[in-house]
Amino acid sequence: MTTAAEIHVDTTRRHAFRVSDRQLGATLRRIVEVQGGYGLSDAVERLNAEVAEIMNSWRKWSAIPTPADVRNALLPRPFTPGERPPVRPDRPLAEARFIERLEPSVRSEHPAPFWHRAGGVLIPVISLIIALPAPPYGAGLFVTGVLAWLIGRSRWNARIEALVKARVAAAWATENARLETEYGAKLAAHCAREAKDRDAWLASESVRAAALSKLLGGDLQAIREAVRHQVPSIALPFESECAMIIDEEDHALADIDLPEIEDVVPELRFSVLKNGKLRESKRKPSERNEEYATLATGIAFLIAATAFAAAPTLQLVTVAGHTQRKNRNSLDPIDTYVFEVRFDRQTVVASDPRTLDPLDAVRRLPSRIEVASNGALKKIAPPAWTENLWD
Repeated sequence: MTTAAEIHVDTTRRHAFRVSDRQLGATLRRIVEVQGGYGLSDAVERLNAEVAEIMNSWRKWSAIPTPADVRNALLPRPFTPGERPPVRPDRPLAEARFIERLEPSVRSEHPAPFWHRAGGVLIPVISLIIALPAPPYGAGLFVTGVLAWLIGRSRWNARIEALVKARVAAAWATENARLETEYGAKLAAHCAREAKDRDAWLASESVRAAALSKLLGGDLQAIREAVRHQVPSIALPFESECAMIIDEEDHALADIDLPEIEDVVPELRFSVLKNGKLRESKRKPSERNEEYATLATGIAFLIAATAFAAAPTLQLVTVAGHTQRKNRNSLDPIDTYVFEVRFDRQTVVASDPRTLDPLDAVRRLPSRIEVASNGALKKIAPPAWTENLWD
């Protein structure tokens, strides 16, 4: 049973040169009149870059996996943790900082007595006063008083230092235990998250390997899903749609609703002369037609390359392209097919999109395509497989 999978190629914006050529010219002329030409070169450069982007948009296709790439893709990929484990605290540094913060507060709880603070002045003065009536003994008494104060102060300081060290040691033991507990909790939480992420990764790898195995095994549903997922990722700067039929594991059919020439190839060309004036000229019909033919066949190459990249079992992709031209007997446009090309994987893999001439390449493939003397793509009979595809 034939299964058609319509796949819509999303676009970023629409270019309607058909209605905006004259508006663009008027806008550029207004820049000359109002702004004295200031910004004109930039505006023309942006316009030309936009046209070049449209003409070359098809050249950005995905790399097509080699057989080795496909075999390697079946291998389980290693799990890479998403976060680093917590860092164990630096104990000497943490201890030094803790003592630096705590020691002043412990000392403030045990202030030195008055004699400890004032003795260095009072004891020598008192000793001198007592020693003045007996000069021979004054020096000895003075020295004795100062030594007694120094010894007393030293003993006091030693007692306070021992007390401070004991208090700080006890507090640090508690703080060290808290830090160790906090680090342990963080490490346990990290290990739990990592184990959960690893389990999820292994599960996703199992699903991926199973899906890839089905894809490589020629499962039609898997092939359709892979192509359905890949083709919409194409981003073209104009409106275009693609409907596909995948009935065989090695052959896909694609029908492209191509953009109209008026929407992608402007009739006018703009440039800035050396004197700063705007120059506009009409493109030759043959030039427009040739550029459009290159773009249309380039899109066909893009669709084929994307399908080959998505499904390794595909060896052939037949691509038809149609435009909507005016119907003399009706207001509704009529779908007009302009090419049907059969791409093989080997040819597309060997093509370099950066230098490829798609129109020339298409002519060397099994195809139905005719180019008129003015470069326009001629109408061909619709492929039988496209009947009712868009209904």
